[in-house]
Amino acid sequence: MGLLDGKKVLITGARKGIGRGIAITLANEGA
Repeated sequence: MGLLDGKKVLITGARKGIGRGIAITLANEGA
C-alpha cells in the first residue's frame, strides 16, 4: 500500500522537469 492509495491529486506542469518527477512519485505512491 502506498501513502496515497485512493487519493486524487492534480499536478500542473507534469510534462517535464520537477513536475514530471512529482507526478511519477505520486503515481508510485498510489495516487
